[in-house]
Amino acid sequence: MAIPFSYCPVKISNMEEIHERLFNVKAGEFVVVYAPVVFGSLLYDPILLRNTINVIRKLRPQILVNSEIEGQHNSPCFANRFVEGLFYYSAYFDCLEAVLRDRNNLRRAKYEEDGKERSCTHYLCGLVGESTIVSNRAWNLFCVLS
Repeated sequence: MAIPFSYCPVKISNMEEIHERLFNVKAGEFVVVYAPVVFGSLLYDPILLRNTINVIRKLRPQILVNSEIEGQHNSPCFANRFVEGLFYYSAYFDCLEAVLRDRNNLRRAKYEEDGKERSCTHYLCGLVGESTIVSNRAWNLFCVLS
């Protein structure tokens, strides 16, 4: 199976520098965009997020891989935030238990500490809008409306 393939990573120091001319896309090429946890990290700046989505749209990718954590953690209602946080962190800590069974593992302790800190800060204390975890429905709407 001789399928021609080339991988052309684009390295930028700041997402404000992203522009479609940085990508050497030739007419007729099959374009795939792999963006793991890129969009969620841009939620703090909606203009930058919109610009990034527009650049990707201009590349006209046949496939876009967007891997983000799914949830609705920005509700103004405490009860909703609490329930969403409970579901999310139950899955988070169950995953740690399944993958890092040794409770004395330093990496596991670090992940657990990070998880506890985020849950208290974002969900229980009510820092609405600070979370970078939104629902798939919100991503779909944002991409359509951008």
